[in-house]
Amino acid sequence: MEEMILLSPAYVAYGASTYLYQRFLTMKSRRAGQWATYLLFLGLVVHSLAIGVRWQQTGRLPMANLFEAFAFFTWLLLVIYLVIEVGSRQRALGAFVVPVALLLLIGTFFLPREIAPNPLLQNGWFAVHVGLFLVAYSSLTLGAAPSANGPVMNLVCFTTPVNADG
Repeated sequence: MEEMILLSPAYVAYGASTYLYQRFLTMKSRRAGQWATYLLFLGLVVHSLAIGVRWQQTGRLPMANLFEAFAFFTWLLLVIYLVIEVGSRQRALGAFVVPVALLLLIGTFFLPREIAPNPLLQNGWFAVHVGLFLVAYSSLTLGAAPSANGPVMNLVCFTTPVNADG
C-alpha cells in the first residue's frame, strides 16, 4: 500500500509533464519543455522510491505480478526516454512517450497488488529474464509511441488555425 501512496505524486508529475511536453511541441515554448523535463525527473525519483519500497516489501525485484511489471515497465520506459532526451537535447519525443507511460501507470491503479509467495519467482534467472524482457519492450514502446500518436498530433497540429500575426 505504501507504494501506491508514493505513486500518487508520480501520477501528478507525469500528468503535468504530459501537458507541458504537449505545450512544448505545439506552442514551441522552451520553458514548458524545461519544466516538463524537471517534472518528469521528479516523477521518476518518486516512482523509483515506490519501486524500492515494493522491492523491500517483497524481498525480490518487483516484477512478479502484472501490477509490478507495469509499474517497472513504465519506470524503465521513462528512464530510457530521459537518457535519450538528455543525450540528444531533443524534447519533442516526450510529447509522445510520456502520455503512453502515464496511461500505462494509470492502468496499474486497477490491477491487483497482492504479494503472493511463489517458489518459481525465487530463481535468480527469473529476474534476469523478466528484466531483459521489460528492457526490450520499453525500447520497442519508445519507438512505437510516436507512430501511435502521430495521427492524433497531425489532427491537432494541422487543423488548428494559425494566427497570421505570429
